Amino acid sequence: PGRVHPVEIEFAKTVDRRHLEDQVYSATDRLIDEGLQGHVLCFLPGVGEIRRCERALSGLARRAQLELYPLHGRLDAREVEAALRPGRGRKVILATNVAESSLTIDGVEAVIDVGLARVPSVNSQSGLPTLRLSPISRASAIQRAHRAGRQGPGRCLRLYTQLDYRGRPAHPVPALLREDLASLVLALRGAGVLDLDELRWLDEPPPRALTQADTLLRDLGAVSPAGTLNEVGQRLERLPLPVRAGRVFLEAARRGLGPLAADAAALLSERSLRTAAAEREPPPVRGESDLLWLLDLLGEARRARFRPGTLRGLGVDAMSARSVDRVAQQLKRQLRGPERQARSEPPDLELRQALLVGHPDRVAKRQSGARFALAGGGGVQLAPESTVQESEWLVVLDA
Repeated sequence: PGRVHPVEIEFAKTVDRRHLEDQVYSATDRLIDEGLQGHVLCFLPGVGEIRRCERALSGLARRAQLELYPLHGRLDAREVEAALRPGRGRKVILATNVAESSLTIDGVEAVIDVGLARVPSVNSQSGLPTLRLSPISRASAIQRAHRAGRQGPGRCLRLYTQLDYRGRPAHPVPALLREDLASLVLALRGAGVLDLDELRWLDEPPPRALTQADTLLRDLGAVSPAGTLNEVGQRLERLPLPVRAGRVFLEAARRGLGPLAADAAALLSERSLRTAAAEREPPPVRGESDLLWLLDLLGEARRARFRPGTLRGLGVDAMSARSVDRVAQQLKRQLRGPERQARSEPPDLELRQALLVGHPDRVAKRQSGARFALAGGGGVQLAPESTVQESEWLVVLDA
């Protein structure tokens, strides 16, 4: 029966400047000292924070006989089930906001909320994707807190002050107002909507974002002058990929690259193969494309059968590699076979040309040092973590 149990909410008295994992350690230790009987659900912004908290809590978990479980969107079904299924001991479940509303975890007595989330959005000037670390809204904070009151009275420790909470927006910004709309506009064109201005929205998307999305589809060769989807657009609409990755896949397949096209599109559409620690280090190689290097790493992961211990030495995240491989295998089943038997260029050059077809507005020219000007306006700085350092011209795949 639907019922709301009382949840005792406690805020931090002052702003805590310590690392997030140290704050979570202190909160968990306090709950144990104060007689916690059930499980703890701790909300964190991302996988990197989850892993740092796992390391920080490992000693406390041994002493207090706690079981630590991660819970996020990159886990496979068995790992999610391990976090959710009932157990004899007390659990600390370290979760992203995937656990805010979609999952019920039996036995959760306390919630630790750090008050942060990573929010995908698009830079309105450059059109480049961003993943911003942002304070959650008051509505999300309430949703998180009441995960402790699903089955009985509970507690929520918010690791931020009440003044901070009061200054937050009431509700999250809808995805429609902050994310790339190319896939949405593709679906609308496929449904026969010729004039986007005729649509009525619950939340009105920024006109510039709609225009940018429509312009991109035309630049990708997916929309006819009349505003209907052509053959490229119809095939893009059927692919389980973001628009740009889908266009790279179609172009690479057209060039006869076959399975390589599927691997490249999967790498573009999924999270990075590399561990958070490895991504902060300069790469051990220099090359013509970061994607070509990632393709090599994906091959290494397959040869190692995705064994975490082996891949850790390569700076590869085993879960991410398995996720990329699953998408790639799905795409390979959709290949029609080589659409062109003979290639006039080496495969790596053909692939880079396919990347350009999928990112025509992401061309960048070096200005000075590591600074580049984007063809569509604005500037970017080349990261030292890129394998490409010498080129005068780039195609920017990520930012």
